[in-house]
Amino acid sequence: MNSSFDVTVVVPAYQAADWLWATLSSVEEQTLLPSALVVVDDGSTDETCSVVERFQAASLIPSVRLLRRSHGGPGAARNAGVHAADTPWIAFLDSDDLWHPDKLRRVYQAVLEHPKANFFCH
Repeated sequence: MNSSFDVTVVVPAYQAADWLWATLSSVEEQTLLPSALVVVDDGSTDETCSVVERFQAASLIPSVRLLRRSHGGPGAARNAGVHAADTPWIAFLDSDDLWHPDKLRRVYQAVLEHPKANFFCH
């Protein structure tokens, strides 16, 4: 199996400084890393962007991007993340959630087992 999955993880974030580091760490702790991570700051006034910038500096994920935008809600932030992605797959993660370490490996296995599928709900 590959050491990375050609997927962009999109994290919409608003006022998420208190828990965002743990969320991003759960992506970095995957047994199969994503090829990209896009955090879309949705106009936060707390330290959300600073958390992402610190994470960028230390991350093992090949590409970690921070997009800043004015507040438009989580749907608009997700859409901005999708538009910024350049991988064939997208995985959404809310800024206050954590992933099990095998999440992306299991999704990747499902992709391999069902090559005609173009959408996975997980």
